[in-house]
Amino acid sequence: MRLIVEAKRLQGHVKYRNIKSIRAFCNGSASFSKYEYPHRKEAPIIERTLASNIDASTSNYKTKTAPLSDNNFDDGSLSLKEINKKLLLQKQSMFRSLSPNVRSLSSPLWKANIVEEKELSLEEPVVEMTTLSNGLICISQETSNQQCVSSIGLFFDMGSRNETATETGLSHLMEVSAFYSTPSTESVQEEIMKLGGACYCSLNRDQAMYCLDILRDKVHDGMKFLQESILEPKFTDEEVNISKQLMGYQWDDSIPNEMKLSECIMLAAYEGSSLGKWHFCPPNEIGSSVSAETIHKYRSQYLIPNQMVLSSTGLSHEELVQIGNQYFGHLIPAKAPPVKEAIYTGGDYRLTIPADKNLDGFTRIALGFEVPRGWHNPDLIPFCVLQTLLGGGNAFSAGGPGKGMYSRLYQEVLNRYQWVESAEAFTTFHSDSGLFGIQGSCVPSKSKDLVHVFMEHLYKCTSPLKNHQELIRAKNMVKCNVLTQLESRLIIMEDLGRQMLTYGKRESILEMCSKIDAVTADDIQRISVDLLNHAQSGQGITLAVVGDKIDSVPTIQDIQKWF
Repeated sequence: MRLIVEAKRLQGHVKYRNIKSIRAFCNGSASFSKYEYPHRKEAPIIERTLASNIDASTSNYKTKTAPLSDNNFDDGSLSLKEINKKLLLQKQSMFRSLSPNVRSLSSPLWKANIVEEKELSLEEPVVEMTTLSNGLICISQETSNQQCVSSIGLFFDMGSRNETATETGLSHLMEVSAFYSTPSTESVQEEIMKLGGACYCSLNRDQAMYCLDILRDKVHDGMKFLQESILEPKFTDEEVNISKQLMGYQWDDSIPNEMKLSECIMLAAYEGSSLGKWHFCPPNEIGSSVSAETIHKYRSQYLIPNQMVLSSTGLSHEELVQIGNQYFGHLIPAKAPPVKEAIYTGGDYRLTIPADKNLDGFTRIALGFEVPRGWHNPDLIPFCVLQTLLGGGNAFSAGGPGKGMYSRLYQEVLNRYQWVESAEAFTTFHSDSGLFGIQGSCVPSKSKDLVHVFMEHLYKCTSPLKNHQELIRAKNMVKCNVLTQLESRLIIMEDLGRQMLTYGKRESILEMCSKIDAVTADDIQRISVDLLNHAQSGQGITLAVVGDKIDSVPTIQDIQKWF
């Protein structure tokens, strides 16, 4: 039995009438609500009918007659004579020859653009570099496919690792308050927006970047404001106080718990040394001496041209050199302050956050080990391939290419344990040290099981790689990620500046891809064994925990028993 609205195809019409006496069988109400049928004064009649009771012989539905011809467009309404007459008229009205302005497809459409058949070779974009008289390095790559917009940035060694205990939070505060007032304007950001551009500032534990993305014909106008933001910011007491409040708002509302976990693992791994300090600083950890005067004094130590790189994309190298001389050529070279050494200690850091700030209720855990020498480790590329091989992500994913859903942690952790919310391999590199590990989240009661799963998969990496498709896929994904990132004008500019500041040279794409291709299964096994041996030799494990219920997470001593 089925419900049929009496707008049946067999009847061919719809009946409407007052339904007070009929509606009762649907919902027991004799009233008619305008919310049920807002566009009608009367509701349609609903009746219950068995399909077997429908008599097709009484239907007024007319079956179409068969077509009189093989023409699919014939609906049977024309006689055969009428059809032939129409076809004849159509043939007589058709053009028999092409217009002389239409070129035949038998010959090439663009003769001038046809080249001889030969092997095509793609040339890598040219990177040019010049060192100014004061030591400032200018490096550029022209982007011929984006000729209207230029990206230009200044990079120098200044980060939170060089802060003292009373200066904690200085780098974060400078990032928040970048592009405020200068001698010529009350808001650099507004002035650059008026020019149709955008400005960015990023400080991490090692380096600082100030950059400008602007229309090419407005570069010099924008550079005037960028220079003032770097060399002559006011940093008034009022601006510093506002920035401290913003840092508090960020910590409470904007900085996700995953980023807080990244901060905690650095504090645990390098306790008491330069990298073991807050970068994204909670309000209660801001140093007591952080003030406008302290900021000016701190910045003056690092704004030296022989420790700076000016990079650009979408700009000719000659123009970049001219800009470097015009806006930064007056700076006097000086000796750079010593970089404070990072000493890996390993350890445990646990951050308890209020339940109302941990809305999902998950406990987040990171388990890490040291990668000695950081960016300068000879096995840097194999570690990146291992990270991609393990992969991972969140329990929810829309899928699609490049999401890493065939990676090991996705297949063997997220797809196997329903209580795991996220599991992902991570790397953190600095100039003299780095970390490799796995981080994830789960319900608090499963915290110990999650740590055990992490250790199990780190140990699994020390065994010979049986599925070589895993390695091939991981290497291809690393290359894909690198090449995709380098499609962006801003990313290219940043890559030029940071590589020059870190290595003193820019490694080409071909060199990078060759190193990725050279990674073998033996390399993956070797670095995994070295990683765990390094931890067993006394350097220790690093554990970081963030959540409102963290008592179930095992201690460092418990984890060491699993070795």
